[in-house]
Order: sequence, then structure tokens, then C-alpha cells
Amino acid sequence: MEFSNKKIENLLRAEVAAKGITAALTFAVFAAIIFFYHFNITQYLIPVRVACVVVVIVCGLRIYYCKMLSKDTSNNSCWKKLRWCIFVNSFTWAVIFSLCAWELKAFGVDYSILILILTGFASSSLGTLAYDRALFTAFQVLVLGSLICVTFAKWIVIGQTDYLILFGCLLVCLFYQFKQYQTFRDALIKQFSYQIELESSYIDVKESQETLISQTAKLIHASKVSALGDMAGGLSHEVNNSLMVILGSIQQLERNIRSDHGKNPNYENKILMARNAINKIKSVIDGLRFFSQQMEPAPKENIPLEEIIQRTLNFCFEIIKAHSIRLDIDKIPSVDIHCQPIQITQVVFNLLKNAFDALEKSSSLEDKWIRVSFIQRSNELNIIVSNGGPKISDTAVSKVFQPFFTTKDVGKGTGLSLSISKGIARDHFGDLNLDEDKEQTTFVLSLPLNYPHSQNTNS
Repeated sequence: MEFSNKKIENLLRAEVAAKGITAALTFAVFAAIIFFYHFNITQYLIPVRVACVVVVIVCGLRIYYCKMLSKDTSNNSCWKKLRWCIFVNSFTWAVIFSLCAWELKAFGVDYSILILILTGFASSSLGTLAYDRALFTAFQVLVLGSLICVTFAKWIVIGQTDYLILFGCLLVCLFYQFKQYQTFRDALIKQFSYQIELESSYIDVKESQETLISQTAKLIHASKVSALGDMAGGLSHEVNNSLMVILGSIQQLERNIRSDHGKNPNYENKILMARNAINKIKSVIDGLRFFSQQMEPAPKENIPLEEIIQRTLNFCFEIIKAHSIRLDIDKIPSVDIHCQPIQITQVVFNLLKNAFDALEKSSSLEDKWIRVSFIQRSNELNIIVSNGGPKISDTAVSKVFQPFFTTKDVGKGTGLSLSISKGIARDHFGDLNLDEDKEQTTFVLSLPLNYPHSQNTNS
């Protein structure tokens, strides 16, 4: 509440500063007019002109402090000086109006102009000074109140009823101004309160958005850690098999070298087998390093689809084969995908891993198959991953892309892979969907092939 009151006070100060410049210019102009025209005042001409000069000087200072305050509404020193300028201005105008009213007759051209200026100043103060109760009260009491006192005094001295009527009108005007002031101020405070609530809501929404972004990054990281854990089995098969080939080839070479002193022609074949196995391990390690890079958004690049599929297979082919699951890969189209390779690799891996999990415990060899197929259109590529075994249940279909929803056993999955994969696909201006019309569980990853220049540059 204290913060809101302080905020409202600063907003009120800002309004006084913003509207005070125009008001100060107006007062200065009218003071100059009165200095030269002087409404045919003779008896009090010198004090009226001195007061006009004071008004011009004070208005100049008022403009200066208004500009200063508009830059920093919390500057209390500047605010106090501005208020003093307004008080002095009010008092000076009270002097001018009082002296003119006392010397002039109640009705005449000069007196009518004087009253017109006075009522104009009194009315305009509602818009320029109502933001500060003390300023508004001082202006009304000094300027309008002084003229009321002068009119009443002239009625007492002269006894003309004209002054009594004018006294009553000015008194009604004063009360009306204060009534309007209260209504105007209440509406003003209400408006500023709404503004503060709106700003506070915006800050809360922004903080929530930042929290959501942070939580999303953590979820993506958790999904990636989970994916890396899932890859470990496949990697162990790949590395172990390759190491066994290297070890066997080296052992044979050693035996042959000892027996025939290196003259066996199969040496080159054994060396080639060892070299190929080493290259296989290298490709697996490179793929692991590639996938385990930081999750910071990387620039998109054009990369062959075949390379993405091959990188994915490096992680999961051996473990799929070790569980007697048949993996069929259709002919890969010779197209480049404009993407962040790490993310698209993660999506394809997630689809293959989910298919593997669905078949891992299946006892029927006929159902243990995974197929990756492709449909290429003029501006779109579909990567289709389907698998045998029981189809996803109807109750799970509507929830399959919801975060944390999983049909796996406890501890077997985070329930994030499909929801994050769908988000990645949409970030690449594509989509990931479950094809409910197929007899088997089938996921379709859609990626665009044609990219506007603006998308390329902003990726």
C-alpha cells in the first residue's frame, strides 16, 4: 500500500509538471498584457506592474522546475521549489485582482475583462492544480477568495447591491470549484490506481513469463539428460562390438606375425577391419559429443537429411538390433533440412526410443519392427516413424503430447519427450502429430523445405 501511495504521489507530481508549463506561459502572457494595458488603473498602477513583473519571473522559474521534475518526479527539492513558485504566483495574482477590483467600478468593460480572466484562471486550475490539494486550495482561496473579500468590503463601504450580487456569484463559484475538485480528484486517483494495478500485473506477467522460460529450459535439459541416459545402452553395444572387432583382429595379427613372420596376405584385411571399427567408435563418440552440446539456441543451418538419420542411428541401432527388433529405413530423400541439427536429431531419436520401449517386452517376433519412411512434397518433408505391437489406446491419444504424461512404468520415462519434440518441430515451422488413421502407432514429423529469407536470417 505504501508503494502504491508513493507511486500515486509521483504520478500526481508528473501531471502537475506536465500541465504546469502551459499554465505558466499563460500566466506570463496575461501578466505582460496587464502590465501594458493596466485596465486604466492609476491609483495602484505601480504595485500592479511590480506584481506583473514578479509573475513573469516566477512563471519562468516554474517552467524550469516543471521540466526538471518531469525528468525525475522523486526529486523532492525540485518539487518543493515548484510548489513555492505556484504559491507565490497565486498570491501575486490575488494582489493584482484585488487592487484592480478595489479601484474599478463593479460594472464596466475593464471590470468585466478582469472577472473573465479571473474565472478563466479559477476554472483552469482544476486541470492544472487539482493533482495537489494544497496548491489547488491556495490558488482558489488567494485568487478567488481575495476578490470575494474585496467585493464584500466594497458593498459594506459603498452599499451598492451590485457588489452584493457579485459577492454571492463569486462565493457560489468558489464552492462549485471545490465540489468539482473533489469529484475530479477522486476520478484521478481511481485512474492512477488502475494504472498502477495494470503496471503491477504487467510486472507479474513478465516475471511469470521469465519463470516459465526458465522452467521450460530446465525441462528441455531434463529431457536431454534422459535421452542421453537412454542412448547409453545403444552406445555400449556400438563401442563393445567395435572394440571386439579391433581386439580380435589384433590378436589374429599377433598370432600370424609370430607364425610366418608377417608374410600372410590377410594382414591388410585384418588391419582394414580394425581401422573400420575404430572409425565406427569415432563416429559414435562424435555423435555423442554433438548431441551433448549445450541447449543454448544455435543458428540454424542446412544439413542433409541423411546425416541427421545417420547420427540418430549411431545412438540406437545396436540396442534395437540386440533386442531382436527389426529396423527398416526407407530410401532417404536427398534433401537438405534448414534446422538446428541437435534438436531434430533429438526429435527423431525420441520417436525411435518410444517405439523401442513399446516393443521391448513384446514376445511376438512378428510385431517387433520399427519402420522409418519419408514423404517428400514440393514444400514439405514428412518423416514417418511407425512400429508394430499394440496401438496406443484411445484414452491416451488425447494426452500423448501433454507434458509429463507417459504410458511407461514408473521410472522408465519423464513424459516430456513428445511434448518437447512437438515444441521443437513447431519452432522449425513444422509439426509433430499422431496419425490416428493408421493401424499401427504412427508419428509424423513434418518439416518445411522452403524457407522465406526472413526466417533464415532470424533463425
